[in-house]
Amino acid sequence: MQGFLAATGGANLRADYAYRVGVDFQTNRFGLSAQHLMVGPDVDPGIGFVTRTDIRRSGGFGRVTPRPPMLELRKIDLFGVGEYVGRADGGVQDWNAGVAVSPEWNSGDGFTVYYVRAFSRLDEAFDLADSIPVPAGDYLLWNWGWFGSTSGARPIVLGTQGSIQRFYGGTLTSVGGELRVAAGTHLGVTVGYTRNDAHLPGGSFVARILRARLAYAFTTRLTANALLQWNSLERAISANVRINYIYRPGSDVFLVINEERGFGADIWAPRNRGVRLKLAWLTRL
Repeated sequence: MQGFLAATGGANLRADYAYRVGVDFQTNRFGLSAQHLMVGPDVDPGIGFVTRTDIRRSGGFGRVTPRPPMLELRKIDLFGVGEYVGRADGGVQDWNAGVAVSPEWNSGDGFTVYYVRAFSRLDEAFDLADSIPVPAGDYLLWNWGWFGSTSGARPIVLGTQGSIQRFYGGTLTSVGGELRVAAGTHLGVTVGYTRNDAHLPGGSFVARILRARLAYAFTTRLTANALLQWNSLERAISANVRINYIYRPGSDVFLVINEERGFGADIWAPRNRGVRLKLAWLTRL
């Protein structure tokens, strides 16, 4: 069990408060967790930030895990989850409730199927993908989908995911797959593809995302990761390279290089480029 209580105020601020309380109980066969969060409309931390004010959020999660002696199953996780989000005055903002079934085999292969039903109240209109208008209003949503993969202990791992959603008055269909190959103890390569197909009253679009990831461990202290991604909707290519060197436990050097290309009809036109260097030094007194 955990929680907090905080109050803010000052000479030029209206006094208000925020609190959270949560409980969590987990065993091999059962699991249960619940939490409640309240942030008043006038909460102002002064130092730091609050992601959202004027909110009451209550949620719960339950799990039952039978281990049937059949079909070489290791276990089956049965999940139930729900959440309610409202304003501090009691007005409803969002809610969702869902169930999932997740079998796992002795081989390490696993698969999950889920269904979620939800409600969302949009106070302001917005543009989806910067092109499709979504008006303010109340929306009933639902989403069913799946994801799964073969065992991560194998040198070749296959993964898949997909969903069909009732989405702001229209539909959103997503499907994708991933292939991971471990070439020895030092090199890992991952390629993946995702297609999102949206049809809304204000328009439609298809977004294809192709990505490739490379991970190489020179030593236990020096590693490098690279990610290359293509987005058909934005007609953009992005690259990210990360190099991490641990010169002693708790102290390291982290170098990140980012580049984005694609502007208008020219997919190779430079859009953004950045380099970041992080140094961490741990001292024991």
